[in-house]
Amino acid sequence: MDDATTDTAVDPFSAAHCTSVAEVPGLWVRRVALAANQPVAWFRSLRATALFFAHRSGLAVQIQRPPFRCMLEAGEFYSVPPGVDLSVYAVDGAPIEFTVFEHGEGLERRASAAPTLAHVGEPTRRARVEPAAAVHTHADTARLVPGLARMDVIASPPELRLIVQGHGVDECVPWHSHDRIADTFYCVSGVARVAVRDPEEGARVMAPGEVYTVPAGVPHMVSGNAGQPCELLILQGVGVYNYVPR
Repeated sequence: MDDATTDTAVDPFSAAHCTSVAEVPGLWVRRVALAANQPVAWFRSLRATALFFAHRSGLAVQIQRPPFRCMLEAGEFYSVPPGVDLSVYAVDGAPIEFTVFEHGEGLERRASAAPTLAHVGEPTRRARVEPAAAVHTHADTARLVPGLARMDVIASPPELRLIVQGHGVDECVPWHSHDRIADTFYCVSGVARVAVRDPEEGARVMAPGEVYTVPAGVPHMVSGNAGQPCELLILQGVGVYNYVPR
């Protein structure tokens, strides 16, 4: 990379074959080729949004907070805003090529440490979420399994995150808590269910447009009601993010 604001000592693409495709003010396009078992080292872009476009299936973009791995099929893309720690690699360890579009005030980046969190969610399907016809009041949680249909970081300023989270049929984020941040859930589509304990409050079922907040330290589980698909907009903060499995 030849932008003057890039810190080449920690340039995440320095070890890869990287070809400049286009450069206009505020936009950089690169074609990147990774050798077998060569990931892009963990990094954070300080002022640019990065969009990764997969040339073939099996490209993984992994973000650290919230912990999530998006596996792209050929022709799909995933966008990461500034200030988010991420890595990119081929799921099968084979050589892979992809295109990265970066737009913002500059290409300044910083290396970041690999995550220590054991929980890394990933999408299991890309099913369309249909609006629910009615709000059910019961969910069979025994059949739920950890899973996400989507996870998109919309914004990540210091100590605050705004994400879109989707669940397919019988998928959930299992019981967990955050030490210092509250989760505020806004149901976008489907009917969402947020179960809480300690204190024992049961579950909050939300139709589209409804909002519910889980305070810091309170264990909770998130899914669609009655195991059905749903999507939520989640505001996490203010504070340092962590994920504590329960």
